[in-house]
Amino acid sequence: MPMKPSNPIRIIIADDHYLFRSAMKNHLEAVPRFKVIAEATNGEELFNLVSEMEPDIVITDIQMPRMDGILTTKKIIASYPKIKVLAVSFLESEFAVVDMLEAGAKGYLCKNMERGELEVAVESLHKGEPYFSLQSSPTLIREIALSKFDPFKLKQSTSLSEREIEIIQLTCEEKTSQQIGEKLEISARTVETHKSNIYRKIGVSSIGLVIYAIRNGLYIIPTYHRKAE
Repeated sequence: MPMKPSNPIRIIIADDHYLFRSAMKNHLEAVPRFKVIAEATNGEELFNLVSEMEPDIVITDIQMPRMDGILTTKKIIASYPKIKVLAVSFLESEFAVVDMLEAGAKGYLCKNMERGELEVAVESLHKGEPYFSLQSSPTLIREIALSKFDPFKLKQSTSLSEREIEIIQLTCEEKTSQQIGEKLEISARTVETHKSNIYRKIGVSSIGLVIYAIRNGLYIIPTYHRKAE
């Protein structure tokens, strides 16, 4: 059995569904670096546990009884700004995910997440990097980019070549590497090389790239109706 590290990432989980909460706990505790120190079934209980134990990471559902994840996250971040909050949701409401990020969460996961995605998300937040679910819809990604949530404040002076900007713009149009290569008359492998360089320069994933591009004016959404402010 692998030894637990001396300074594990301390996590509190909040979800009012026992089976999902239990499955997530078991999954996390299979990773030696993670330690689930408490579980909550509602927002009030979560905030009390956070106040008592001050974890590194909070993983919380958005819709919970007594106090929802949005209000709870606002209270947590106001009192304990160093704690990283990861939202989990079935994406029944894309606007709720945006509200959660604006409340102070640093990322979110869809509950039907990919295998291994939970570990990646926790590690990303612990390093101070945002994380966005691989199941993110184009509409949700654009809502995040147009919201008050800004995970890229320190990265807006990144130098990009004209070719890299072209590839970013086509990526925002949901073009595959093969389609981008055909349009630019280069191979799909060359496109992937360019993308790797872009990700390295900006320090984001493919989903984060779209958010970065819209926020920094590299891609203008042709026609898009936002929620009313």
